[in-house]
Amino acid sequence: MSAADETAIQALSTAGAFCGECGFEPGDRGCPDCERVWAGYVKALRAAGWAPRTEVTDEFVAWLVKRAREHRAQGPQYAKQADVIGRLADKVQRGAVRPNNLLSLPPQGGPEDVTELRARIAELESRPSPAAVLRQVADQWTAHCPEHSDAEDVWMDCPEDWVFELRRAADEHDKGGTS
Repeated sequence: MSAADETAIQALSTAGAFCGECGFEPGDRGCPDCERVWAGYVKALRAAGWAPRTEVTDEFVAWLVKRAREHRAQGPQYAKQADVIGRLADKVQRGAVRPNNLLSLPPQGGPEDVTELRARIAELESRPSPAAVLRQVADQWTAHCPEHSDAEDVWMDCPEDWVFELRRAADEHDKGGTS
């Protein structure tokens, strides 16, 4: 069993998945039936196409290196393309290329200008600002405060200090701060 599979099994245990026959507590690893169930879950995930990011990255880097070699073998006129592919493989292997890096780029009409990327950017742009979210949480907490509202369903102690901090962070964000 690979280290990635072992990590997945530990995550299943911590999340509360168990065999149903033992006195399981999240994080326990003593029951052989639970171990069998978790191994089955990981096997099913693998069969469905799940793979840890490192395995996917390693496979992609190997493919890029192969393509660079193929270009170089086609002759000197393809040497620059091979060099670019090789540099890309190096950057991917070092972790310098991440999927969310593409979201900050403006569409160029090239391969990155695809419908899914535009939809993702539109989704992200339609979300409320961090300041608006902070204010919304502060309003919700104030609405359920026993000392500052007449709500019947009070579920917390007075969060006045936390509400103040949330509103301060929202104001700082609006001013261009980093909170």
